[in-house]
Amino acid sequence: MAMRWRLIVVGALLAVLLLIHITSLRHKELTTDEPLHYHYGYRVLHGMPRRTGAIDSSTMPFSGVHAMTSGTLAVIARTVGIPADMSPNGQVKRGRYATIALSLLLALYVLKWSYELYGRNGALLSLSLYVFDPNLLGHGQLVTADLPAALMITVALYHFWQFLKLGGKRRALLSAVTLGLSQLAKYSCIYLYPIFLVIAAIYCRSTPAAEAVRPSRWPRLLCVLLCWTGVTAFFAAVSILMINLGFGFNGIGTPLSGYTLNDPVFKKLQATPIVGNLPLPLPVPYVQGLDLVKSEERMGLAWGNIYMAGKLRVNHHDGTLHGFPGYYFYAAFFKVPIAKQVIFLVALFGAIW
Repeated sequence: MAMRWRLIVVGALLAVLLLIHITSLRHKELTTDEPLHYHYGYRVLHGMPRRTGAIDSSTMPFSGVHAMTSGTLAVIARTVGIPADMSPNGQVKRGRYATIALSLLLALYVLKWSYELYGRNGALLSLSLYVFDPNLLGHGQLVTADLPAALMITVALYHFWQFLKLGGKRRALLSAVTLGLSQLAKYSCIYLYPIFLVIAAIYCRSTPAAEAVRPSRWPRLLCVLLCWTGVTAFFAAVSILMINLGFGFNGIGTPLSGYTLNDPVFKKLQATPIVGNLPLPLPVPYVQGLDLVKSEERMGLAWGNIYMAGKLRVNHHDGTLHGFPGYYFYAAFFKVPIAKQVIFLVALFGAIW
Protein backbone atom coordinates (compact mmCIF):
# COMPACT_ATOMS: atom_id res chain seq x y z
CA MET A 1 0.00 0.00 0.00
CA ALA A 2 1.48 3.34 -1.05
CA MET A 3 2.14 6.01 1.54
CA ARG A 4 -0.56 8.24 0.07
CA TRP A 5 -3.21 5.56 0.50
CA ARG A 6 -2.08 4.84 4.04
CA LEU A 7 -2.53 8.50 4.90
CA ILE A 8 -5.98 8.44 3.32
CA VAL A 9 -6.93 5.40 5.40
CA VAL A 10 -5.64 7.05 8.59
CA GLY A 11 -7.59 10.22 7.81
CA ALA A 12 -10.72 8.21 7.05
CA LEU A 13 -10.47 6.26 10.32
CA LEU A 14 -10.03 9.45 12.35
CA ALA A 15 -12.95 11.04 10.49
CA VAL A 16 -15.12 8.00 11.27
CA LEU A 17 -14.17 8.24 14.94
CA LEU A 18 -15.06 11.94 15.04
CA LEU A 19 -18.32 11.32 13.18
CA ILE A 20 -19.38 8.53 15.54
CA HIS A 21 -18.64 10.69 18.59
CA ILE A 22 -20.47 13.77 17.36
CA THR A 23 -23.53 12.07 15.89
CA SER A 24 -24.11 9.92 18.97
CA LEU A 25 -24.07 12.95 21.28
CA ARG A 26 -27.66 13.71 20.28
CA HIS A 27 -28.88 10.49 21.88
CA LYS A 28 -27.04 10.78 25.18
CA GLU A 29 -28.45 12.41 28.26
CA LEU A 30 -26.17 13.22 31.18
CA THR A 31 -24.91 10.40 33.36
CA THR A 32 -24.89 10.70 37.15
CA ASP A 33 -21.16 11.46 37.33
CA GLU A 34 -20.82 14.04 34.57
CA PRO A 35 -22.15 17.11 36.45
CA LEU A 36 -19.93 16.26 39.44
CA HIS A 37 -16.79 16.14 37.30
CA TYR A 38 -17.74 19.24 35.33
CA HIS A 39 -18.51 21.42 38.35
CA TYR A 40 -15.32 20.36 40.13
CA GLY A 41 -13.36 21.30 37.02
CA TYR A 42 -15.17 24.65 37.02
CA ARG A 43 -14.17 25.22 40.64
CA VAL A 44 -10.55 24.31 39.90
CA LEU A 45 -10.47 26.90 37.11
CA HIS A 46 -11.73 29.50 39.58
CA GLY A 47 -9.13 28.63 42.22
CA MET A 48 -11.41 26.59 44.50
CA PRO A 49 -10.06 23.00 44.40
CA ARG A 50 -11.05 22.13 47.99
CA ARG A 51 -13.31 19.10 48.25
CA THR A 52 -16.77 19.35 49.77
CA GLY A 53 -16.93 15.72 50.91
CA ALA A 54 -17.42 12.24 49.51
CA ILE A 55 -19.60 13.58 46.70
CA ASP A 56 -16.53 14.86 44.82
CA SER A 57 -13.91 12.50 46.23
CA SER A 58 -12.74 11.13 42.87
CA THR A 59 -13.05 14.27 40.74
CA MET A 60 -9.77 15.67 39.48
CA PRO A 61 -8.34 18.93 38.05
CA PHE A 62 -8.25 17.43 34.55
CA SER A 63 -11.99 18.14 34.45
CA GLY A 64 -11.03 21.79 34.14
CA VAL A 65 -10.42 21.02 30.45
CA HIS A 66 -14.13 20.24 30.08
CA ALA A 67 -15.21 23.43 31.83
CA MET A 68 -12.78 25.51 29.79
CA THR A 69 -13.99 23.96 26.53
CA SER A 70 -17.62 24.53 27.45
CA GLY A 71 -17.01 28.20 28.25
CA THR A 72 -15.00 28.72 25.05
CA LEU A 73 -17.71 27.16 22.89
CA ALA A 74 -20.35 29.32 24.60
CA VAL A 75 -18.36 32.48 23.83
CA ILE A 76 -17.91 31.41 20.19
CA ALA A 77 -21.62 30.63 19.87
CA ARG A 78 -22.59 34.06 21.25
CA THR A 79 -20.09 35.80 18.98
CA VAL A 80 -21.24 34.02 15.84
CA GLY A 81 -24.89 34.26 16.79
CA ILE A 82 -25.56 30.54 17.12
CA PRO A 83 -28.17 29.65 19.77
CA ALA A 84 -26.62 27.73 22.63
CA ASP A 85 -28.11 25.97 25.64
CA MET A 86 -26.87 28.03 28.61
CA SER A 87 -28.56 25.85 31.24
CA PRO A 88 -26.42 23.81 33.67
CA ASN A 89 -27.05 20.66 31.62
CA GLY A 90 -26.13 22.50 28.43
CA GLN A 91 -22.84 23.59 29.96
CA VAL A 92 -21.94 20.02 30.87
CA LYS A 93 -22.92 18.70 27.43
CA ARG A 94 -20.65 21.24 25.72
CA GLY A 95 -17.82 19.94 27.90
CA ARG A 96 -18.17 16.59 26.14
CA TYR A 97 -16.42 18.04 23.10
CA ALA A 98 -13.23 18.20 25.17
CA THR A 99 -13.45 14.45 25.74
CA ILE A 100 -13.89 13.92 22.00
CA ALA A 101 -10.72 15.93 21.36
CA LEU A 102 -8.87 13.86 23.97
CA SER A 103 -10.17 10.69 22.31
CA LEU A 104 -8.72 11.83 18.97
CA LEU A 105 -5.41 12.63 20.68
CA LEU A 106 -5.33 9.15 22.22
CA ALA A 107 -5.99 7.67 18.77
CA LEU A 108 -2.96 9.56 17.42
CA TYR A 109 -0.77 8.23 20.23
CA VAL A 110 -1.97 4.69 19.52
CA LEU A 111 -1.11 5.23 15.85
CA LYS A 112 2.32 6.73 16.60
CA TRP A 113 3.40 4.13 19.17
CA SER A 114 2.19 1.23 17.04
CA TYR A 115 4.02 2.63 14.03
CA GLU A 116 7.29 2.78 15.97
CA LEU A 117 6.79 -0.76 17.27
CA TYR A 118 5.24 -2.63 14.35
CA GLY A 119 5.47 -0.45 11.26
CA ARG A 120 2.79 0.99 8.99
CA ASN A 121 0.48 -2.01 8.75
CA GLY A 122 0.62 -2.60 12.51
CA ALA A 123 -0.23 1.05 13.11
CA LEU A 124 -3.28 0.84 10.84
CA LEU A 125 -4.48 -2.31 12.61
CA SER A 126 -4.06 -0.70 16.04
CA LEU A 127 -5.90 2.44 14.97
CA SER A 128 -8.74 0.37 13.49
CA LEU A 129 -9.11 -1.58 16.74
CA TYR A 130 -9.20 1.69 18.66
CA VAL A 131 -11.73 3.46 16.42
CA PHE A 132 -14.28 0.64 16.59
CA ASP A 133 -13.84 -0.38 20.22
CA PRO A 134 -17.25 -0.01 21.95
CA ASN A 135 -15.77 0.69 25.40
CA LEU A 136 -13.59 3.52 24.11
CA LEU A 137 -16.45 4.87 22.01
CA GLY A 138 -18.76 4.83 25.03
CA HIS A 139 -16.37 6.74 27.29
CA GLY A 140 -15.02 9.01 24.54
CA GLN A 141 -17.99 11.38 24.83
CA LEU A 142 -18.48 11.68 28.58
CA VAL A 143 -17.35 14.34 31.04
CA THR A 144 -15.71 11.80 33.35
CA ALA A 145 -12.17 10.81 34.32
CA ASP A 146 -12.00 7.52 32.38
CA LEU A 147 -10.96 8.71 28.92
CA PRO A 148 -8.51 11.34 30.27
CA ALA A 149 -6.96 8.64 32.46
CA ALA A 150 -6.63 6.25 29.50
CA LEU A 151 -4.99 9.05 27.50
CA MET A 152 -2.53 10.08 30.20
CA ILE A 153 -1.58 6.50 31.07
CA THR A 154 -0.79 5.87 27.39
CA VAL A 155 1.08 9.16 26.99
CA ALA A 156 3.11 8.64 30.18
CA LEU A 157 4.05 5.07 29.25
CA TYR A 158 4.96 6.07 25.70
CA HIS A 159 7.29 8.88 26.75
CA PHE A 160 8.86 6.70 29.47
CA TRP A 161 9.49 4.04 26.81
CA GLN A 162 11.08 6.73 24.62
CA PHE A 163 13.27 7.88 27.51
CA LEU A 164 14.48 4.36 28.30
CA LYS A 165 15.16 3.58 24.65
CA LEU A 166 16.85 6.82 23.57
CA GLY A 167 17.75 8.66 26.80
CA GLY A 168 18.43 12.36 26.96
CA LYS A 169 17.49 15.16 29.34
CA ARG A 170 14.64 16.44 27.16
CA ARG A 171 13.01 13.01 27.02
CA ALA A 172 13.50 12.57 30.76
CA LEU A 173 11.77 15.89 31.44
CA LEU A 174 8.91 15.10 29.06
CA SER A 175 8.43 11.68 30.63
CA ALA A 176 8.45 13.10 34.16
CA VAL A 177 5.99 15.88 33.22
CA THR A 178 3.52 13.47 31.59
CA LEU A 179 3.77 11.16 34.60
CA GLY A 180 2.95 14.09 36.89
CA LEU A 181 0.08 15.26 34.67
CA SER A 182 -1.41 11.76 34.73
CA GLN A 183 -1.93 12.16 38.48
CA LEU A 184 -4.35 15.00 37.72
CA ALA A 185 -6.56 12.74 35.59
CA LYS A 186 -7.54 9.94 37.98
CA TYR A 187 -6.30 8.50 41.26
CA SER A 188 -5.80 5.05 39.71
CA CYS A 189 -2.93 6.59 37.72
CA ILE A 190 -0.91 6.42 40.94
CA TYR A 191 -0.18 2.80 40.01
CA LEU A 192 2.05 4.15 37.25
CA TYR A 193 4.78 4.71 39.86
CA PRO A 194 5.32 1.03 40.72
CA ILE A 195 4.75 0.14 37.06
CA PHE A 196 7.52 2.53 36.02
CA LEU A 197 9.86 1.03 38.61
CA VAL A 198 9.17 -2.51 37.38
CA ILE A 199 9.69 -1.46 33.75
CA ALA A 200 12.96 0.29 34.66
CA ALA A 201 14.16 -2.80 36.57
CA ILE A 202 13.39 -5.06 33.61
CA TYR A 203 15.10 -2.62 31.28
CA CYS A 204 18.24 -2.54 33.43
CA ARG A 205 18.43 -6.34 33.49
CA SER A 206 18.12 -6.52 29.71
CA THR A 207 20.88 -3.99 28.97
CA PRO A 208 24.66 -4.31 29.12
CA ALA A 209 24.55 -2.45 32.44
CA ALA A 210 23.28 -5.69 33.97
CA GLU A 211 26.86 -7.01 33.70
CA ALA A 212 27.74 -4.59 36.48
CA VAL A 213 26.63 -7.12 39.09
CA ARG A 214 29.89 -9.02 38.66
CA PRO A 215 32.15 -8.66 41.73
CA SER A 216 34.90 -7.04 39.65
CA ARG A 217 32.56 -4.28 38.53
CA TRP A 218 31.14 -2.93 41.79
CA PRO A 219 32.18 0.67 40.99
CA ARG A 220 30.13 0.49 37.80
CA LEU A 221 27.18 -0.98 39.68
CA LEU A 222 27.38 1.86 42.21
CA CYS A 223 27.43 4.38 39.37
CA VAL A 224 24.33 2.82 37.79
CA LEU A 225 22.49 2.77 41.13
CA LEU A 226 23.34 6.41 41.82
CA CYS A 227 22.21 7.36 38.32
CA TRP A 228 18.82 5.67 38.69
CA THR A 229 18.41 7.07 42.20
CA GLY A 230 18.86 10.54 40.74
CA VAL A 231 16.39 9.80 37.93
CA THR A 232 13.83 8.51 40.46
CA ALA A 233 14.24 11.61 42.63
CA PHE A 234 13.88 13.84 39.56
CA PHE A 235 10.67 12.11 38.47
CA ALA A 236 9.26 12.34 42.00
CA ALA A 237 10.07 16.06 42.26
CA VAL A 238 8.49 16.85 38.88
CA SER A 239 5.40 14.80 39.79
CA ILE A 240 4.97 16.72 43.03
CA LEU A 241 5.31 20.00 41.15
CA MET A 242 2.71 18.97 38.54
CA ILE A 243 0.24 17.84 41.22
CA ASN A 244 0.65 21.14 43.06
CA LEU A 245 0.21 23.14 39.88
CA GLY A 246 -3.00 21.24 39.12
CA PHE A 247 -4.45 21.95 42.56
CA GLY A 248 -3.10 25.50 42.75
CA PHE A 249 -0.68 24.69 45.62
CA ASN A 250 -3.76 24.67 47.85
CA GLY A 251 -2.73 23.88 51.44
CA ILE A 252 0.75 22.63 50.53
CA GLY A 253 2.80 21.84 53.64
CA THR A 254 -0.18 20.75 55.77
CA PRO A 255 0.79 17.71 57.90
CA LEU A 256 -1.48 14.69 58.28
CA SER A 257 -2.34 15.90 61.77
CA GLY A 258 -4.18 18.80 60.14
CA TYR A 259 -6.59 16.54 58.22
CA THR A 260 -9.87 14.86 59.10
CA LEU A 261 -9.24 11.38 57.71
CA ASN A 262 -11.44 8.33 57.10
CA ASP A 263 -9.23 5.49 55.86
CA PRO A 264 -7.64 3.33 58.60
CA VAL A 265 -4.22 3.35 56.92
CA PHE A 266 -4.17 7.14 56.77
CA LYS A 267 -5.45 7.35 60.34
CA LYS A 268 -2.63 5.08 61.50
CA LEU A 269 -0.06 7.27 59.80
CA GLN A 270 -1.74 10.33 61.26
CA ALA A 271 -1.44 8.86 64.77
CA THR A 272 2.29 8.27 64.35
CA PRO A 273 3.97 11.24 66.09
CA ILE A 274 6.81 11.79 63.63
CA VAL A 275 5.00 10.97 60.40
CA GLY A 276 1.78 12.71 61.39
CA ASN A 277 3.53 16.03 62.05
CA LEU A 278 5.70 16.14 58.95
CA PRO A 279 4.65 18.85 56.46
CA LEU A 280 3.50 17.20 53.25
CA PRO A 281 4.69 18.60 49.90
CA LEU A 282 1.25 17.83 48.44
CA PRO A 283 -1.89 20.00 48.19
CA VAL A 284 -4.70 19.36 50.67
CA PRO A 285 -7.41 18.47 48.08
CA TYR A 286 -5.17 15.77 46.58
CA VAL A 287 -4.58 14.07 49.94
CA GLN A 288 -8.24 14.52 50.93
CA GLY A 289 -9.45 12.84 47.75
CA LEU A 290 -6.98 9.99 48.08
CA ASP A 291 -8.17 9.31 51.63
CA LEU A 292 -11.85 9.46 50.62
CA VAL A 293 -11.35 7.17 47.61
CA LYS A 294 -9.49 4.58 49.70
CA SER A 295 -12.19 4.72 52.39
CA GLU A 296 -14.99 4.32 49.84
CA GLU A 297 -13.26 1.34 48.23
CA ARG A 298 -12.74 -0.33 51.59
CA MET A 299 -16.39 0.13 52.59
CA GLY A 300 -17.75 -0.66 49.14
CA LEU A 301 -19.44 2.73 48.84
CA ALA A 302 -18.33 3.20 45.25
CA TRP A 303 -20.33 0.30 43.81
CA GLY A 304 -23.63 -1.47 44.27
CA ASN A 305 -24.64 -5.11 44.07
CA ILE A 306 -22.49 -7.37 41.89
CA TYR A 307 -23.90 -9.97 39.49
CA MET A 308 -21.95 -12.75 37.78
CA ALA A 309 -22.89 -16.07 36.19
CA GLY A 310 -26.38 -16.16 37.66
CA LYS A 311 -25.30 -15.18 41.18
CA LEU A 312 -25.87 -11.90 43.01
CA ARG A 313 -23.67 -10.55 45.79
CA VAL A 314 -25.40 -7.86 47.83
CA ASN A 315 -23.14 -5.04 49.01
CA HIS A 316 -24.01 -4.11 52.61
CA HIS A 317 -21.29 -1.39 52.77
CA ASP A 318 -19.83 -2.91 55.94
CA GLY A 319 -16.26 -3.10 54.70
CA THR A 320 -16.21 -6.87 54.16
CA LEU A 321 -15.55 -8.39 50.74
CA HIS A 322 -18.70 -9.54 48.96
CA GLY A 323 -17.45 -9.62 45.37
CA PHE A 324 -16.33 -12.39 43.03
CA PRO A 325 -12.63 -13.31 42.73
CA GLY A 326 -11.59 -12.86 39.13
CA TYR A 327 -14.72 -10.87 38.26
CA TYR A 328 -12.99 -8.67 35.68
CA PHE A 329 -11.40 -11.62 33.89
CA TYR A 330 -14.87 -13.12 33.54
CA ALA A 331 -16.48 -9.82 32.51
CA ALA A 332 -13.77 -9.23 29.90
CA PHE A 333 -15.21 -12.04 27.78
CA PHE A 334 -18.40 -9.99 27.47
CA LYS A 335 -17.00 -6.44 27.37
CA VAL A 336 -14.08 -6.96 24.99
CA PRO A 337 -15.15 -7.50 21.35
CA ILE A 338 -14.76 -11.11 20.17
CA ALA A 339 -12.64 -10.06 17.20
CA LYS A 340 -10.20 -8.29 19.52
CA GLN A 341 -9.98 -11.36 21.78
CA VAL A 342 -9.18 -13.53 18.77
CA ILE A 343 -6.50 -11.09 17.56
CA PHE A 344 -4.98 -11.01 21.04
CA LEU A 345 -4.84 -14.82 21.28
CA VAL A 346 -3.32 -15.11 17.80
CA ALA A 347 -0.72 -12.45 18.66
CA LEU A 348 0.09 -14.19 21.95
CA PHE A 349 0.48 -17.52 20.18
CA GLY A 350 2.72 -15.89 17.57
CA ALA A 351 4.90 -14.25 20.23
CA ILE A 352 5.36 -17.54 22.09
CA TRP A 353 5.97 -19.46 18.84
